[in-house]
Amino acid sequence: MGAIEDHTKALAIDPNDGIVYQGRGRCYLLSGTFDKAVADFIKAIDLTPGIGVLHSDRGWAQYHAGRFKDAVADFQKCIELDAESEESFVLWIWLARTKDGEREAATASLKAFFKDRPKSDAFQARTASMLTGDLAEKDFLDAAGKKAGPASFYVGQRRLLQNDPKGAAEMFKACVEKTDSTSAAYTNALVELSRLSGK
Repeated sequence: MGAIEDHTKALAIDPNDGIVYQGRGRCYLLSGTFDKAVADFIKAIDLTPGIGVLHSDRGWAQYHAGRFKDAVADFQKCIELDAESEESFVLWIWLARTKDGEREAATASLKAFFKDRPKSDAFQARTASMLTGDLAEKDFLDAAGKKAGPASFYVGQRRLLQNDPKGAAEMFKACVEKTDSTSAAYTNALVELSRLSGK
C-alpha cells in the first residue's frame, strides 16, 4: 500500500491536484479496490474536466467492478473527448456490453463500426474479428507482431467469455510479459490476474 499512502500524503498537501487523485485511483484499481478507484477518478474528473483518459480510467474501474453500463458511458465519454481513441474503446464497449448480456446487439454494432471504416487500424479491426469469432485466436496472435502483448490481453478476455479462466490467465500472463508497464493492456491484465488468483 506504499503508493496509495504516498498519494494520500500528497493530497493532504494539495487536495486539489487531479493528477494525484488519478494516480491514487490507478493504485486502487490495481489493488482491486474498485469503489475507491472510481471515487478518486470522479474527483480527478471534477478537478480536471475534459481529459479523456480520466474517463477511460474510471471506465476500467467500473468494468472490473461489474458495472458495465457505467463503463460503457465512460468509454463513450472518452471517445467524445478523444476521437483518436475511438477504435480502441469500441472494443471495450463491446466487452462491457457482452458481459452485460447484450452480446448479439454489441456484436452487430462492432461489426458495423469496422465495416464502415475501411481505413481502420489493422490491429483493432483484427481484434474485433477475433472477439466476435470471425478470426481464430491462433491467426490473430500470429499476425499481432509488435502488438503481441495487447493481443494476448484480448484473447484472455475472449477466453473469460468462453468460461475458460485457466486459458485466460495464460493469456494475461503473456500480456504482462510482452507489454510495456505503462499500457492499459498491462494494467488491466494485472487486474484480471489478481481476480483469477482470488487476491
